[in-house]
Amino acid sequence: MDTAGRILDWLIVLVLALLAGVGIALWRHGKSATRRAAAPLTSSNGDTVYSGLGDGGLDDNLDIDPLHEAEIYAAYGNREMALKVLTIAAAAAPDREDIRAKIAELQAD
Repeated sequence: MDTAGRILDWLIVLVLALLAGVGIALWRHGKSATRRAAAPLTSSNGDTVYSGLGDGGLDDNLDIDPLHEAEIYAAYGNREMALKVLTIAAAAAPDREDIRAKIAELQAD
Protein backbone atom coordinates (compact mmCIF):
# COMPACT_ATOMS: atom_id res chain seq x y z
CA MET A 1 0.00 0.00 0.00
CA ASP A 2 1.36 3.42 -0.84
CA THR A 3 1.90 6.26 1.65
CA ALA A 4 -1.18 8.20 0.53
CA GLY A 5 -3.35 5.14 1.13
CA ARG A 6 -1.96 4.70 4.65
CA ILE A 7 -2.55 8.35 5.49
CA LEU A 8 -6.12 8.07 4.21
CA ASP A 9 -6.69 4.93 6.32
CA TRP A 10 -5.37 6.67 9.44
CA LEU A 11 -7.53 9.73 8.77
CA ILE A 12 -10.62 7.53 8.46
CA VAL A 13 -9.77 5.78 11.74
CA LEU A 14 -9.17 9.13 13.43
CA VAL A 15 -12.48 10.59 12.19
CA LEU A 16 -14.39 7.49 13.32
CA ALA A 17 -12.73 7.62 16.76
CA LEU A 18 -13.61 11.30 17.15
CA LEU A 19 -17.20 10.68 16.11
CA ALA A 20 -17.46 7.81 18.58
CA GLY A 21 -16.03 10.01 21.34
CA VAL A 22 -18.47 12.82 20.58
CA GLY A 23 -21.35 10.35 20.49
CA ILE A 24 -20.42 8.88 23.86
CA ALA A 25 -20.01 12.35 25.39
CA LEU A 26 -23.44 13.44 24.12
CA TRP A 27 -25.02 10.22 25.36
CA ARG A 28 -23.48 10.65 28.83
CA HIS A 29 -24.51 14.31 28.98
CA GLY A 30 -28.08 13.48 28.04
CA LYS A 31 -28.18 10.65 30.54
CA SER A 32 -26.95 12.83 33.43
CA ALA A 33 -29.34 15.64 32.52
CA THR A 34 -32.34 13.34 32.88
CA ARG A 35 -31.44 12.13 36.36
CA ARG A 36 -33.38 13.46 39.29
CA ALA A 37 -31.08 15.57 41.45
CA ALA A 38 -31.65 15.81 45.19
CA ALA A 39 -33.35 19.02 46.26
CA PRO A 40 -30.88 21.48 47.77
CA LEU A 41 -31.38 23.16 51.12
CA THR A 42 -31.15 26.91 50.81
CA SER A 43 -30.92 29.64 53.37
CA SER A 44 -33.18 32.67 53.47
CA ASN A 45 -30.56 34.66 51.53
CA GLY A 46 -30.44 32.01 48.79
CA ASP A 47 -27.13 30.29 49.64
CA THR A 48 -27.16 26.62 48.68
CA VAL A 49 -25.50 24.48 51.30
CA TYR A 50 -26.65 20.95 50.61
CA SER A 51 -26.48 19.69 47.07
CA GLY A 52 -26.97 15.94 47.56
CA LEU A 53 -23.84 15.12 45.55
CA GLY A 54 -25.51 16.17 42.34
CA ASP A 55 -22.22 17.05 40.68
CA GLY A 56 -20.94 13.64 39.80
CA GLY A 57 -20.96 12.16 43.27
CA LEU A 58 -21.55 8.52 44.09
CA ASP A 59 -25.15 8.64 42.93
CA ASP A 60 -27.03 11.70 41.78
CA ASN A 61 -30.21 10.29 43.33
CA LEU A 62 -28.62 9.78 46.73
CA ASP A 63 -30.11 11.91 49.50
CA ILE A 64 -27.70 12.69 52.32
CA ASP A 65 -29.07 13.70 55.68
CA PRO A 66 -27.82 17.18 56.65
CA LEU A 67 -26.96 15.84 60.13
CA HIS A 68 -24.68 13.23 58.58
CA GLU A 69 -23.14 15.82 56.26
CA ALA A 70 -22.44 18.12 59.22
CA GLU A 71 -20.88 15.26 61.19
CA ILE A 72 -18.47 14.66 58.30
CA TYR A 73 -17.51 18.34 58.20
CA ALA A 74 -16.98 18.33 61.98
CA ALA A 75 -14.91 15.14 61.85
CA TYR A 76 -12.51 16.87 59.48
CA GLY A 77 -12.31 19.97 61.67
CA ASN A 78 -14.61 22.22 59.63
CA ARG A 79 -17.00 23.21 62.43
CA GLU A 80 -18.05 26.44 60.68
CA MET A 81 -19.39 24.58 57.63
CA ALA A 82 -21.01 21.96 59.88
CA LEU A 83 -22.81 24.72 61.78
CA LYS A 84 -23.87 26.40 58.52
CA VAL A 85 -25.33 23.16 57.15
CA LEU A 86 -27.15 22.48 60.43
CA THR A 87 -28.48 26.04 60.77
CA ILE A 88 -29.99 25.97 57.31
CA ALA A 89 -31.32 22.44 57.87
CA ALA A 90 -32.90 23.53 61.17
CA ALA A 91 -34.67 26.38 59.39
CA ALA A 92 -35.88 24.00 56.66
CA ALA A 93 -36.98 21.31 59.15
CA PRO A 94 -37.77 22.96 62.51
CA ASP A 95 -39.24 19.71 63.87
CA ARG A 96 -35.84 17.94 63.79
CA GLU A 97 -34.63 18.05 67.38
CA ASP A 98 -31.55 15.99 66.50
CA ILE A 99 -30.31 18.83 64.31
CA ARG A 100 -30.80 21.40 67.06
CA ALA A 101 -29.02 19.12 69.54
CA LYS A 102 -26.04 18.80 67.19
CA ILE A 103 -25.92 22.59 66.78
CA ALA A 104 -25.78 22.97 70.56
CA GLU A 105 -23.07 20.28 70.77
CA LEU A 106 -20.89 21.99 68.16
CA GLN A 107 -21.36 25.42 69.74
CA ALA A 108 -20.36 24.02 73.15
CA ASP A 109 -17.04 22.67 71.83
